Amino acid sequence: MSNWAPGHQLKDSRYIIRKILGKGGFGIAYWVLDTKLSRDVVIKTLNPELKAQAYFEKLQQDFYHEARCLSRCSHPHIVQIYDFFSESGLECIVMQYIPGDNLNDRAFRGITQQEALNYIHQISAALQVVHKNNLVHRDVKPANIIIQPSNNEAVLIDFGIAREVDIKIKTRALTECFAPIEQYSVDAPQEAYTDIYALAATLYFLLTKQKPVDSQTRYFHINQSGKDPLISPQQLNPRISPYTNNAILQGMKIFAAERPQSIIEWLNLLDKAQKKEVSPINLTSVLQTTLPQTTIRENTTLFNNRDNQQQFNSTSTNRQITNLPWIIAGIATLALAVIFIVPDKPTNYCQKRGILTICRRIADVPNVPALTQVLYGGSTLFSLLNKLEIARLQKYHPQFKLEHTDKFPSGENPGSSTGIKWLIEGKISFAQTALMMTEEPKLSAKNKGFTLREEPIAYDAEAVCVNSGLTSQMLKSLTLEDLRNIFQGKVTNWQQLGGPDLKITPFRLNRQQKQSYVLVKFQETVLKKQAYGTNVQEFANPTELIKALAETPGSITTLTVSQTINKKEMRVLPIAKDKNSLAVSPCADDKCTAVNKNLIHENYYPQELNGKLYVVIKLDSGFDEQAGIAYANIILSDEGQKMVEEAGFVPFRRVTR
Repeated sequence: MSNWAPGHQLKDSRYIIRKILGKGGFGIAYWVLDTKLSRDVVIKTLNPELKAQAYFEKLQQDFYHEARCLSRCSHPHIVQIYDFFSESGLECIVMQYIPGDNLNDRAFRGITQQEALNYIHQISAALQVVHKNNLVHRDVKPANIIIQPSNNEAVLIDFGIAREVDIKIKTRALTECFAPIEQYSVDAPQEAYTDIYALAATLYFLLTKQKPVDSQTRYFHINQSGKDPLISPQQLNPRISPYTNNAILQGMKIFAAERPQSIIEWLNLLDKAQKKEVSPINLTSVLQTTLPQTTIRENTTLFNNRDNQQQFNSTSTNRQITNLPWIIAGIATLALAVIFIVPDKPTNYCQKRGILTICRRIADVPNVPALTQVLYGGSTLFSLLNKLEIARLQKYHPQFKLEHTDKFPSGENPGSSTGIKWLIEGKISFAQTALMMTEEPKLSAKNKGFTLREEPIAYDAEAVCVNSGLTSQMLKSLTLEDLRNIFQGKVTNWQQLGGPDLKITPFRLNRQQKQSYVLVKFQETVLKKQAYGTNVQEFANPTELIKALAETPGSITTLTVSQTINKKEMRVLPIAKDKNSLAVSPCADDKCTAVNKNLIHENYYPQELNGKLYVVIKLDSGFDEQAGIAYANIILSDEGQKMVEEAGFVPFRRVTR
């Protein structure tokens, strides 16, 4: 089937094709006359040449999804959708026709800083509507912003790769230079901060006429040397104000957690030039109100020019002395007002999150029950954390008597699965696990009249370690498939993976170890439930394994990332999900002096190796539920998360204060 030619009629002659506006590998946009309403519209459809492809049906579904996304977002700065219909086996979206230029072309013809800021504010308003509808645009860029000639206002177009926030992204659709690092991963969450990066990058381009360094390149440089190759926009265009420069750089932070988390938050940075200075009191405005005849400029002294000096001197000395106490009193009064009107969050600040209440201090956690014995247990990985928490709880909540148990008379060994079993049987009040629950225990709980709820409290990523003799020059990284082939004995020489001609010697701990969950998870997620190869050597404890790794050239193993910190005898390898994905190390630097918390939090590290620790709560409306919720609240408080870090894990929450 060929493209529709000018004059071709659609939907019972209502729409008449004028011409093709644009054509790409996947889609075609037509300029069309709507004869019923006598107006120009755009009809967007898939390229008919794709009909022969096996994935065409999936493309049609995505195309329908774009129409659904657009229909939910009504705003003057978002392209409007008028109609949706099928024609000759192709889905068609009828949209508003906007005849203007896109911002990409407008920028090269010249655009002032104020014009650029006006357009960005308009698109920001549009994105607030997008985000309010639980959507992320995912392709904000100058070419997707059209300027209407009738009113010189910006309109955001092309929602082709927009997605709901809570739907997992399964495609790596992106535009380089405008896409943040999370769009290079199919596992990383993408929310409002994803569009904020793209919007800040768009402003960067508008004001400098240069595309910023792409986020993947920036990430590699930051991870390798700690230096960001992104050139400050103010260096490229000295006319950019410091406030605008700072807003762009903050919006383009590599790690999502470091960016503003909402459009409003980012706009507050962008508008800072029109707002108060960093100081809580704007002395300039106070003095301007008190002395209307005096011109005060920010960041200057009162007498910064002769005119002001002479103007002030024209007033009698007595009047100066008389007014001064009132000026000081006015400033002091405003200072008190600021203190009471804009308080910082108090130290006992708590916030409700579902069934949990997250506080700053352990002492402020509410509804901690008075129970003389609260038994809990499960994964032995929590042993150090258990010692820390029991000691501190006695100080803040002495009525909540926690007692960790490893064994019952049945003689069962502790572990994640055992802990959940004990919880279902009523032997403990809540369980600690290092593996997500399967459907089987959830069903068992349901049959007994209650439900089980997992609350993540920490990360404990698995690091892939090799003998330090395998330098980064010899072997840069591995994929999950490479790991699978190594530990199943299918690849036996590093040369097969682009490394030196050296035998691969894989190690692992045996299943009697406390960290057996690492083996279980690795076998389930990386080996895809297949057996380890007979070439894998087992060790009784981590100390023996690390010693063997240091002494054996070409050796490889997996350990929890906390065990790899400052270990000179090993090197932690960056791991990629596949050959098309970013290779990521769980360490903050080449020497692994610290865990890279940002990468772990943002799920840039492959999820197959990025484990979580959970507390499992029994929702039975009884004492066990009270105990489980109280424990989760305690561990997820700011002080509790610091305890988690002391125990060698990565806190689940980002605690900044």
